[in-house]
Amino acid sequence: MSKQKVGMSTGAIALSNRVADKLIGEASGDAALLFLYLLRQGGDYDPYAAAKALRWTGERVADAFSELEKLELVKGPVVDTAPAVSAKDAPRYSAEMIRQEKDVPSSRFPGLLDEVERKLGNKLNYQNMQILMELYDYLALPAEVILLLVSHMIDEAAYRKGPGVKPKMWEIKREGYRWAAKGLDNLDAATAYVKKMDYFRTNEGRVLAMVGINGRTATDREKTYINAWLDMGFEDGVIQMAYERTLFKVQNWNWNYCNGILKSWHKDGLHTLNDILDAEQRRTPRANRQQPAQNGGKAQQTATAAAQMDDILWIQKFMQKHQGEFSSNGTGGK
Repeated sequence: MSKQKVGMSTGAIALSNRVADKLIGEASGDAALLFLYLLRQGGDYDPYAAAKALRWTGERVADAFSELEKLELVKGPVVDTAPAVSAKDAPRYSAEMIRQEKDVPSSRFPGLLDEVERKLGNKLNYQNMQILMELYDYLALPAEVILLLVSHMIDEAAYRKGPGVKPKMWEIKREGYRWAAKGLDNLDAATAYVKKMDYFRTNEGRVLAMVGINGRTATDREKTYINAWLDMGFEDGVIQMAYERTLFKVQNWNWNYCNGILKSWHKDGLHTLNDILDAEQRRTPRANRQQPAQNGGKAQQTATAAAQMDDILWIQKFMQKHQGEFSSNGTGGK
């Protein structure tokens, strides 16, 4: 089909050639759409508003934003995966409304309140009862799901802040809205999610050690990366190899650069050290077999092949250096 000229609407947002080339080269429609949204907002960025405007989940916004960071088209923190749904439309529960709910014979709220107070170790004041009613009535989370949510938040608080530390009700509310947005509104889905989060928490320290961090828990930003890497299912040692390659390439530790390496391997289905080495070895002979039409192409091809060979040698040295270190370890995964 021949090239055609199309009419463009007036008042369109203009992109520089450099930015357009980056977005086209990435071939990520989500990244391009989020970038257009950010331009339309004049650079003002609210991830929740973006998710609502684009009709995306919080996770999808976070992934698109990460792509824009990798392209160096935006600068900012990793987007929190809190839901796009807002609490501002929630009713304000009066003390009388709460009392009436407690007096309904068929209501599960009284038993839920007693059990939440037992788990948290104190009586809930009026403001905290409002939060519990909001989860129970407005978000319509089943009582057993709310109890699982509270238990999960208690475990998180103990891990992040120390034994015996209990979460605040506003923290439980914030996580409750995340659960509602993720569709964790039944016991089976919520239980599966908590098991997954427990796995991430259990392995967090191990992954931190792989990237040279010891003696502390992960920040929220770091936890976002770590959970994603564990979910991708890499063999032990692959993350450490990505860490060492990051240091080799950029001369310092960079979470986003390492994340780019691992996402690229995951996209290609490479999750073990041998998978990565085999893939690199297959690429180089193929590049060498191609016959360039021009000298410039030949020079470029030679440089590409040399770079690929460097990668192979680097991986081989890494595996020799860590021979036997990861052979007895399990693989990360879901």
